[in-house]
Amino acid sequence: MVWQQIMAWLLDNILENPRYSREIGSMEQHKQLVHRGMKGSPWRFKAKPMAEFLDRHWEELPW
Repeated sequence: MVWQQIMAWLLDNILENPRYSREIGSMEQHKQLVHRGMKGSPWRFKAKPMAEFLDRHWEELPW
């Protein structure tokens, strides 16, 4: 249950948020973030690029 809430938060606030769509798209093109595009398929992140993304946007995110 908690895992589903975390994933829903990530999808709503980062991965599918139009505000970050260009940056997320660029990360996908550079294979720093991988998703097969099917609902329910796993997301994979490279730690350093995602950490840098979070550092840049930390204050904007609704923690």
